[in-house]
Amino acid sequence: MVGTKGTPDKSFTCGIGLGYIAEEGEDVDFAEHPVLLLGGNIRLSKSMALVLENWLITGGDFKLDQQPLGLALRFLSSKIAVDVGAIIVGEVIKEGFPIPWLSFVYNFGD
Repeated sequence: MVGTKGTPDKSFTCGIGLGYIAEEGEDVDFAEHPVLLLGGNIRLSKSMALVLENWLITGGDFKLDQQPLGLALRFLSSKIAVDVGAIIVGEVIKEGFPIPWLSFVYNFGD
């Protein structure tokens, strides 16, 4: 479940959900603890925004350096949005690089 509050120029998003694994021939196995989403965006210009998404994986041995943080630039037009950025995990950065983030959204409506 996710909700967003704000305007097209700046907004805040929060959500909660359960991760799961669905292997072929086996029942779906849901996580025991929820994943929290905290994020938002700020429009930098008519065609660009800064996007931030943080996923907090709760339960077990919670360590902040194991939590993924996403940071991207969103390029906007009337029909398409493209996010280009990185997902940063403290433990992975120690190895030398962030995880690339690239996404596309096409608006089929008016």
